[in-house]
Amino acid sequence: MTKLILPNLSYKVCGIAYKVHRELGWNKKESVYQRALNNELTVANLAFKSQFPVRSVTKEIYYLDLVVEDLLGLELKASRQFFSSQYLDQVENYLRETNLPLALILNFRNIRLKPIRVINPSLMDADYSLADAKFG
Repeated sequence: MTKLILPNLSYKVCGIAYKVHRELGWNKKESVYQRALNNELTVANLAFKSQFPVRSVTKEIYYLDLVVEDLLGLELKASRQFFSSQYLDQVENYLRETNLPLALILNFRNIRLKPIRVINPSLMDADYSLADAKFG
C-alpha cells in the first residue's frame, strides 16, 4: 500500500491555495499569487520561507518559491501551459538538492487549480507521520 507523504500539511496548504485562487481568479502574475499565499500562510500560522535558495550541482543558485514548515516545497506558476515536463524536472531537482520530501506545483493561470504532488524519490521510504501529525 502506498502511503501519502505529508497528507495533513499538504491538505492544509492546498486549501490555502484554493482560497487564493478563488479570491484572485486565474489571470494574475505569479508574484501576486505569491504575496497572497504569504499572507494566508501567515494567517494560518504556518512557518514559511519565500524565494528559498537552492544550489544546483553546477553551483548555480535557483529559487524555490516557498518552503512551508521546512517540509513542503511550493513551486508557483502563472503559465497558460497547464503542465510541462520542464516543471517536473525543475521541482525534482529542487527536491534532490534540498532533501525536502514533497513539493506541490501550483499553476494559478488555469481556470481550475490542480495541485501536482512531486515526491522526492530518495526519501519515499522515510516516515514523516510525526512531523505531519501536528497539522491534522
